[in-house]
Amino acid sequence: MSQTLPPVPSLEPLPLKSWGNDDLLLRPAGREAFAREDGLSFRVLDWPELRERFQVHDRRANAAKKRSRRLGLTSVILAGFGSAALALAPLLPKLALTPLLPKGIETIGISIGLAATVAGIGAGLWHLFQRNGKAHWLYDRTWTERLRQFYFQDVLMHFDDALLAMRGDVALAAYRQRRTAALEAVVRRLTRDLSNSDGIDNDHTLEDAWLDRDAALPAVPADGGARADDADRLLKRLRQQRLEIQGHYVNVNQVSHPFAPHVRKGWLAATGDIATALVALLAVAGGVALLAGQTDLSGILLALMGAVGAVGLMTRLLDSGLRDRVEAERYDWYRAAIERAMMRFDAGDRAGKIAVLREFEETSYQELRQFLRSHRNDRFFG
Repeated sequence: MSQTLPPVPSLEPLPLKSWGNDDLLLRPAGREAFAREDGLSFRVLDWPELRERFQVHDRRANAAKKRSRRLGLTSVILAGFGSAALALAPLLPKLALTPLLPKGIETIGISIGLAATVAGIGAGLWHLFQRNGKAHWLYDRTWTERLRQFYFQDVLMHFDDALLAMRGDVALAAYRQRRTAALEAVVRRLTRDLSNSDGIDNDHTLEDAWLDRDAALPAVPADGGARADDADRLLKRLRQQRLEIQGHYVNVNQVSHPFAPHVRKGWLAATGDIATALVALLAVAGGVALLAGQTDLSGILLALMGAVGAVGLMTRLLDSGLRDRVEAERYDWYRAAIERAMMRFDAGDRAGKIAVLREFEETSYQELRQFLRSHRNDRFFG
C-alpha cells in the first residue's frame, strides 16, 4: 500500500517551536544526518547560497508578522476590554465591598474603560490603514516561498546534470557553478517583480510557477546501472523533502495545536455563539425585571448584557480578522493535493515520478497565490 501523509500529530502547545522545516536543510544537525545517510544526494541538494538568502527573508518575514499580529490582537483586546469595563462601571458602587473601594470608583472604572476603548480603536485604525507590517510580512514570505520552489525546480529541470554531479567531482563543480548563476538570475527577477506595489497582489498564470523557463526537460535513465540507482535515490529524497515535509507541515498547522486554524475556528465560533445567546437571555431577563419594577436587578442584568456583548464582538473580530475558515479550507485543499501527489508518485515509474514532482510545483504556486489573496483581504491582522 502506498504511504501518504503521516497521521495528524497529537495536540501540543507549540508544535512548531522545536520542529525544523528541513526541506532546505536549514539546520546543521539535519545536514549532518543527511550527509551521513545519503552522501550522494547531499552533494546536489546542499545549497548554502540559497539557504543564506532564504534565511534573511525568513527572519524578516517572521519578525514583521509578529509585530503586525501583536498590534492587531492588542487593538481588539483593548477595545473589547474597554467596552466591557464601560458596561460594568455602573455596577461598581453596588458591590458589597464598596467600603473597601475608593470613592468615585465608578468614575475610575469609566475612565479606565474609556481609555482602553479609545486606545484599542486608535491602534486598530493605525493597523488598518498603515498596514506596513503586513506588507513587509507578505513581501518577505513571498520571497521565501519562491526561493523554496526554485530549490526544487532547479533539481527537477536539471535532473540529468544532478545525476552526473552525484558521483563526478568535475560535473559537481560545473553543476554548482551553473546553479549559482541561475540563483543570481532568479534573485534579479524576483527583485524586479516584487518591487512594485502590485508585485504580490496580482494573480498570475501557472507559467509563472516556473522561475527558470529556459531549463530543459530532464533525461530519465533507463533501468540498470549506477545512473538508474542514483535516479531512484535522488527521487526518493525529493519525495521526502518536497512532499512529506510539506504534508507534515500542513498537519502541524491544521489541527495539531490549540491555536491551529481548524481548532481555533471552532472555539472562536463557540465563544461567539455562547456570547450571542447570553446577550439575548440577559436582555430578556433585564426587560422582565424592569417590568416587574426591579430596577436595580434590571440595571445589573443590562450591564452584564453589555459586557457579554463586548466579549462577543471581540470574538467576532478575532474570527473575522484571523480568517480561520479560509485558512482551514486552504489547508484542506493543500493536504488533499499532497496526498494525491504522493500516491501518484509511489505508483509511477521514474518518468512518472518526475512528472508528479513537476506538477506539484504548479500546485505549490497555486497554494502560494491562495495564501497571498487570503491575507491581503483580512482587515485586522497580519
